[in-house]
Amino acid sequence: MRSNGGHVMNDDTNCDDDYIREEVEKSTSYAVQLIVVMLTYLAMTFASVWALKTYDLVGFRTLVAVTPMLPMVYAIVVMINKVRAMDEMQRQIQLEAVLFSCVTTGMITGTYSLLEGVGYPVLGTEWVLPMLIISYGLGGFVARRRFK
Repeated sequence: MRSNGGHVMNDDTNCDDDYIREEVEKSTSYAVQLIVVMLTYLAMTFASVWALKTYDLVGFRTLVAVTPMLPMVYAIVVMINKVRAMDEMQRQIQLEAVLFSCVTTGMITGTYSLLEGVGYPVLGTEWVLPMLIISYGLGGFVARRRFK
């Protein structure tokens, strides 16, 4: 124990403060990296759409159309590094959230594709990512509650 301006501090408290500060810095860095990726994606999407509408890009239309996905490669690297930096419990929570998301999305899309066979309207693939994100959030919420 030591004194700090009249307050008695435990060395463990200082270690906890350092740990919290370090975790906040890591989370901020992660958030900044993902924000940069998303802003780059948005800028490239607008540029791609503009180029496709403005120029006759015979032979290059497909390449220009998918160019905005390039920043997502970096997003994958950022996310993997974030998970690798987590402790064992946090990785377990992420694993359970991802498994819940994948299985739930697969079950819902598989069921709906069977319903399309009996006349339900066809839904586009643009609904799969929001479904994955929502079910991932729900799976993470359930997993975190289980580990409290």
